[in-house]
Amino acid sequence: MGIPSPATLTNLADGRGPEALLAKWEVRRIRPSGVQIIPFSESNAPANRATARGRAPAAAPPAPVRQSANPKKFRCGTCKEPSKSQKCGLCSNPDCPTNTGGGTGTPAPPAPPPRKRNRGDDDPPPRRPRPAHPPEEEDEESDDEEAAAPAAEDEEDEEDEEDEEEEEEEEEEEEEEEDEEEDDDEAPDQTDGRPVIPVPVGLSHFDDTDACNWLLDEVLVHKGFKKQQRGDVGEIIFAMIAPACFDVHWGDVSIVGAHMSGGRGDGGKDVIINGRSKKIIVDFKAWSRGSVNVKDARSIGGALMAVDRDDYDEFLGIVATNRTFTNSAVNYVNDLNTNAPGAFKVQLWNGTKLRRKIKSAINNPSRSKGWNENAGQFVTHVLCYLACERKIRVRPRDEDEMERAQLTLLEKTDVESLGELFISPE
Repeated sequence: MGIPSPATLTNLADGRGPEALLAKWEVRRIRPSGVQIIPFSESNAPANRATARGRAPAAAPPAPVRQSANPKKFRCGTCKEPSKSQKCGLCSNPDCPTNTGGGTGTPAPPAPPPRKRNRGDDDPPPRRPRPAHPPEEEDEESDDEEAAAPAAEDEEDEEDEEDEEEEEEEEEEEEEEEDEEEDDDEAPDQTDGRPVIPVPVGLSHFDDTDACNWLLDEVLVHKGFKKQQRGDVGEIIFAMIAPACFDVHWGDVSIVGAHMSGGRGDGGKDVIINGRSKKIIVDFKAWSRGSVNVKDARSIGGALMAVDRDDYDEFLGIVATNRTFTNSAVNYVNDLNTNAPGAFKVQLWNGTKLRRKIKSAINNPSRSKGWNENAGQFVTHVLCYLACERKIRVRPRDEDEMERAQLTLLEKTDVESLGELFISPE
């Protein structure tokens, strides 16, 4: 069925027309410009019929309104209690001074009108007008500057990275220098760069434990030593126990550390021991604090692989220290021993193992290699050789003490002078 004509719709609005049209269309409102219609639905059919007959549809009953004792919620201006009227301000509080037998209450004062705001010092300054368009030349220059900015930033970043690396290197060098300066500042009893070491009291009653504790805890880490000097003292202590520990002659032990060659580095070789069929290379780390890490232990591997293999069947590298080793250093040595050829091995001697080896040398009954449990004589021999190499100055208990120690050490080592001891035959 098509859309009805305006005349038909007008008749429907007046209540005239066939009922069939009411089942299809509903007239909502009639305007001078036309009639608005919507499709018929079951829900609005009664409304359509009532409208078509000229009767208004029945309105739904209104919802009940909840009444309150004070619907507008007026309050007294004095006691703030509920009031009956805004006009009179009567309140329900009998104690209110404005409510005297039905008297009038005081309404709340009206809110003050909003104050007109004037621009003051706290307000932001007015915006300046922006120029319409800069000249084209300035645009080209700004584009060139923007294009050059990333390149300049990259150059600055590279310079910053280089500066950071240089600062880290300088900090490491400064830390080493500070350690040396601290040692110099805190060094008591020091003469021409050499600390003065007094012979300990009660030396004749020293046992092997007392000797180890005094040499490693008092002499080796003495405040008068710099870092390189501590390494020299550690090399000498290790060389003194080498004949008894490895069953070699004194002439088979040589010190080739940096103090012998005059340089800072020694390539991981401080002491070399030439046995009958075994060559031993020792790298001694004499530290006042900290643990030996993998970087310091790695040099022994390269030094061990670089030795001449013609005259020896076995090759042993030893990293010895008065301190401890990190786990990474231990793991490195384990991997090296697993992957290296069978003739090459590396050992780590921490402070505990070094003390055990010193005690075994002191208690060695050999007259030419050990000290037959004479810990006091072992200490005086070490001090005597350190003084001969101008590493320390010894303050003896009597004038002849160092002379007697020198004679007994020459007899033991079978050399004419201590200057011939621990000299490399190469």
